[in-house]
Amino acid sequence: MAVLLPLASAQMEAMMGNTMSETLTLPSDEYKAYGVSLSPASPFTFSVRVTAGGPVDVYLFNATSYAEYKDPMELTFGYYSAGTQENTMSFSGRFTASRAATYYLVVDNAPISASGAMGGASATVAVSAQVGSPAGDPALLLVSVVVIAVLGVGSVLIVLSVRRKRRKAAVLPPTVPAWPAPPGGVPPPQLPASPPSYPPSQLPPPPGPPGP
Repeated sequence: MAVLLPLASAQMEAMMGNTMSETLTLPSDEYKAYGVSLSPASPFTFSVRVTAGGPVDVYLFNATSYAEYKDPMELTFGYYSAGTQENTMSFSGRFTASRAATYYLVVDNAPISASGAMGGASATVAVSAQVGSPAGDPALLLVSVVVIAVLGVGSVLIVLSVRRKRRKAAVLPPTVPAWPAPPGGVPPPQLPASPPSYPPSQLPPPPGPPGP
C-alpha cells in the first residue's frame, strides 16, 4: 500500500502512488482529493463506498477543472464523466487518460454542486484506487470486469462535462440616481426658472395746476 503524501496547498489533499486504500471520516462541508499521475497506457480504477452517514459526490478532474472546483469565484467546473457520480453511497469507476498528466479523484461532502449531495453531516468513506491493471484486490477486480464492456464509450472518449455550482455571482446594486423619484414614478419637483413678475402699482395721476 502506498503512503499518502499531503500536499502543501490544502489539508485534505494527498498524492497517491500506484495503489491506495483508506477509510476516512469527512466532516460536513469538506472534501478529500487524491492526486495521481497517469499515462495513456495505464488505466485508473477506484472504488468509493460510504460506510456511515449520507451520500457523497465523487469527481475526477484534470488540473484545470480541479482548480475550477476549488475556486469560490468560479460558477461552473468541468469533470470527467467516466469517473464521476453525484449523490452516491457507492461508486466504482475506471478511467484511461488521453495524455500523461496529474489527475484528481475527489470525494466531496460539501454542497458545492447545484445537483450534488448536500453534505449536511459527516460521512465515513472507504476509498481504494489503483493505477494499472488490478491484481489481488477483489473489489478493484470487479470494477475492471464491469467497466470493460463500456471502456470504448466512457473511458476512451473521456467526456469532460460541466456542472453548475450552488454559489452565485455577486450582484452589484443598481446605480442610485442623484434625486430619487418618489413612489409611483412621479418626477421630482422642479424649481421655477425665475420668480413670477407682477404688474407695477397703479397710482392716480398728480393734480393739475390751480384754476384762475
